[in-house]
Amino acid sequence: MNHLMSAKQVLPEAQILLACANPWVLGAESPLSHALAQESVNWDLLLRAAELHKLKWLLYWKISGNKADKDKVPKELLMGLRSEYAQAAHRMEQLQKALSEVMEAFVAHDIPVLPWKGPSLAQIYPEPALRPCYDLDLIVPKEAWCKAQRILKELNYSPGQPEGYPPITDKFLQSPQFLKLCIEHYFVHEKTEFVVDLHWAPFDPSFVQIPWKMLEEHSRNDRTTVSIAPELMISILAAHACKHCWSKFIWVADIAGLIMQGGLDWEKTLHIAHKLGSENMLLLGIALATNIPGVVVPSVVAKQLSCNVKVKAYTDELMSRFFTNPAARSYRSLKTWLFHANLKRTRLHTLGYAVSLVMTPALSDWASAPGLVDCYPAFYLIRPAILIKCLPAVVWRFISGGYNRDLTHKSDDPSESQNAGCP
Repeated sequence: MNHLMSAKQVLPEAQILLACANPWVLGAESPLSHALAQESVNWDLLLRAAELHKLKWLLYWKISGNKADKDKVPKELLMGLRSEYAQAAHRMEQLQKALSEVMEAFVAHDIPVLPWKGPSLAQIYPEPALRPCYDLDLIVPKEAWCKAQRILKELNYSPGQPEGYPPITDKFLQSPQFLKLCIEHYFVHEKTEFVVDLHWAPFDPSFVQIPWKMLEEHSRNDRTTVSIAPELMISILAAHACKHCWSKFIWVADIAGLIMQGGLDWEKTLHIAHKLGSENMLLLGIALATNIPGVVVPSVVAKQLSCNVKVKAYTDELMSRFFTNPAARSYRSLKTWLFHANLKRTRLHTLGYAVSLVMTPALSDWASAPGLVDCYPAFYLIRPAILIKCLPAVVWRFISGGYNRDLTHKSDDPSESQNAGCP
């Protein structure tokens, strides 16, 4: 079996991808140049891993930025990457226009809105197209959800229809029941097929609770853009990657990008993570990012990393997993839930997370028993009964491939779905 990284050595393909994850360092003396100089590079394996971890455009950009590096790469490979990157750059331009249109419409109707991930996150890279994007993620206050949905409809975005579920109607999306079942839904443009993923919170409160007031408090608003402050954004990105079990190395590059930009108030950053109860998630993201050549953190952060045994163990495990055969690319089954639970601050938080998963109704429950959702308070008692009835199927899904608690999000990249591969 081919591996990009073994326990004993870092193979050249892994060295190349690690160097490409830092597009802020160029030149003949960069780690990329040294990795490309090795004669044992398996180009097919490198491309497959770059595709898996969404690093293809960073790979192309770093190689094409230095003539000496370009001469070490097969011409056919470079030409293919150049063509695909041009298409990605065009798509990014269109996504940015679509984002501006939606943002302007929301602002015109006095709807507070914050973009996260997507084109707004891509701005931390030297070229926005270097960061693959598949949809537009927007957060609005819960009380503005229905109004935001109506504006999207006026812009020709229709509610997405998750496969295997009853029809998701406008009426259901605007009902109190939906807001109790879900934190988001996706809307598809009738012509461009661009997707807007509309949230009223970044995560299910049982995972990491980030109220709108905190998002608004830690946002930056200048004349042209509105964005989440990096001290909060880095915790959100780390939590998002942890939710998806760090199945894409591009998420590590995102963390590295925020660090490399400089200007992070680390005391404030660590305080926010502590307030959210997501310190372990943040520290894990930072620890992974420090494996990228050129990424350095202050001594106060490095000290916390060295003292956190749990973070150190997961960092070693994930770094070994990132560059293995694509067939072993992500956690599956019960290990996913254990990964989430182990990153909670205390055992009490872990217990609360477990109880919430068992007791809190999800969209899948509505799909199996639509009428029961109307009796929402009693539904907390009904859900365990439904789970017991479905227990054999749930156990099988845990063993064979993971249990998806919510399937309300859809994107071009299946791994970006809200709970892909997670219980």
